[in-house]
Amino acid sequence: MPLRHKRLDALVEADLLQLVTNAFQEGKTIEYKRDLPGGRPADHKEFLADATSFANAAGGDILFGVPATNGVPTAISGVSVPNTDQEILRLDGMLRDGIDPRCAFQLAAIPIGSSGRIVVVLRIPRSWSAPHRVTYQNSGRFWSRTTAGKYELDVAELRAAFLASETAAERIRQFRAERLLRIVAGEAPSQLGRPATVVHVVPVNAFSHGVQIPWPLPRTSTQCLTPLYITGSNPRYNFDGYLLHHEHAYQQVFRNGAVEGATDRLVNGGQYAGTLPSGALVSSIIAFVENSRAMYAALGVSVPIAVMLTLLGVAGHRLHLGFVEGHAIDREDLLVPDVLIDDQSVSTEEALRPAFDAIWNACGIERCSYYDAQGGWTGA
Repeated sequence: MPLRHKRLDALVEADLLQLVTNAFQEGKTIEYKRDLPGGRPADHKEFLADATSFANAAGGDILFGVPATNGVPTAISGVSVPNTDQEILRLDGMLRDGIDPRCAFQLAAIPIGSSGRIVVVLRIPRSWSAPHRVTYQNSGRFWSRTTAGKYELDVAELRAAFLASETAAERIRQFRAERLLRIVAGEAPSQLGRPATVVHVVPVNAFSHGVQIPWPLPRTSTQCLTPLYITGSNPRYNFDGYLLHHEHAYQQVFRNGAVEGATDRLVNGGQYAGTLPSGALVSSIIAFVENSRAMYAALGVSVPIAVMLTLLGVAGHRLHLGFVEGHAIDREDLLVPDVLIDDQSVSTEEALRPAFDAIWNACGIERCSYYDAQGGWTGA
């Protein structure tokens, strides 16, 4: 199996050895390199060309320290570097400064036995903001990949790449709009009152490459799932995919990997009627997205992932923040701008901050009160 089906932080030497044992041929989603990129400008450009070719195609892994003959790995020899952390930082800087627009990536150093040598793995997911170009020394070149390796995009392919990127984003937003129409029309798995909180978590690949997850879902991938804000549910398969149902909440996993969660329980009553429980709102959304990300990790679904929050029927409601509640929300439905998680290492709290800030802004407050002035998460 290719390495991309396993989390990068879980890779060990034995996984690499399987590539040699099984003579796993390099191709569209994996490439072997005996050495790390050198310090010459030509080495720098070659490294960036390889990286962008993966981002502009289907994504994949580059393994440094794995020699190959005719594309077949012959050994896991590793590379020797004076300081592993400094080498990772060097590669990180090259990627961040030499590609436009920047693409998501992960770097990991895997120890090889007790030799002190390492294999460096660069993992690059398929990008939502493709095509990416190499900008180092004003190169300006665009690259992609086939099973035969990387190649430079021509004008027609560039035009198609730009169109495909826009189409994927539009299809994801159209999916959200269509699902919200069904919820408003009472066609959701649960008949929700108002206000209602809706969360959509969508892998970009769900709308650019079709079905990305196995059916039936492996049990290990569903154990982490739970409806939004509700702990108990009745799981079952349905026509759309896999459903966790409760009278006041549900979580629907669609066959293409998209996830929808909704509940009408995130609203205060009694003396706080007319307010939304800010802490519970934030923490339950974070937990829901975390559970979805855990499912994707178990299924080998890679970033980027779009997250979209919607608050239905909230006109006149305020956020309950202790002594400060802000202004009443001035519209019936809040369709919060989507956020993109394009780096597997980014925490859910950090990724969702712009979305929570937008909800606080709707109540006349500068920013979400559960982050400090520098944007750091302080807890809800």
